[in-house]
Order: sequence, then structure tokens, then C-alpha cells
Amino acid sequence: MPDRVPQLVDLPAPRQLKDHERALLEFVLKGPFVSDEVRAQAANVEVVGECDCGCRSVAIQTAPNSTPAPIVHPGYPRTDWVPLTAWGRSSEGTEIEITLHVVSGRLIELEIWDAWDSDRESKGELPELATLRHDSFD
Repeated sequence: MPDRVPQLVDLPAPRQLKDHERALLEFVLKGPFVSDEVRAQAANVEVVGECDCGCRSVAIQTAPNSTPAPIVHPGYPRTDWVPLTAWGRSSEGTEIEITLHVVSGRLIELEIWDAWDSDRESKGELPELATLRHDSFD
């Protein structure tokens, strides 16, 4: 039987980012290759969906009048979809990936994934803020 693919499920109504979501987003925004347009979009995002697998990933929506963000990411071949990634460790020692997905110049998802390096399901762990570091591309 194939593994179930996690899905982002729409919320009944948009909500503001929770404190931990905002802190993770702000850290990613301090990383390399983040344009002023991306930062401007992030200031007004709303959460419109949550992942059904138990991880802390959320679908986000930018303000309708926000300017699409140009993304140039050396070491990454695409410009229509760009992942802006950071890493951290939970208090349990789990490696956690935090990826801000930018598609067609718009922020669409803050992925917070704690099961990428194992065959287990997500426990919904969050990284300790002091352990966060930005992704590096050679």
C-alpha cells in the first residue's frame, strides 16, 4: 500500500500566524536571496490551510494587492518555484526543516517538517529558535 501524501486542508476562515509560525517565518526572511518584495508580502500573510499529517506546515496567502516577488537564487535552477529553507533542532533532538515556498512570486506555504530524515510520521515538533540556521548552497 503506498504511503499517504500529506495534504494542506483549507481552514474555514483565514487566521493570523501563531507566534511560533511568525518567528520561523521571520528567521527564514533573514536568510540569503530574500528580496524586499518577499519581506513586504510576509508582513501581511494570513494562514489559509494546515497540513493534515500532524506536522506544523501551513498554507499562507498574501494580500491580493501585493507585488509578486522576483526571486533569484544562485544554485537553484528554477524561478517559478523557489524554496527558502532554514533548519533547526527540536528539544527532542529532531532535525526540522523550515521552508518558505515562493511560487510565481507569491508566498504560498511555510513548511515545518520534522520527519524528513526518517520513516516515521510527523510528531508536530517545532525547532528551538536558538538552533535555527540558514540553508547553504555550494
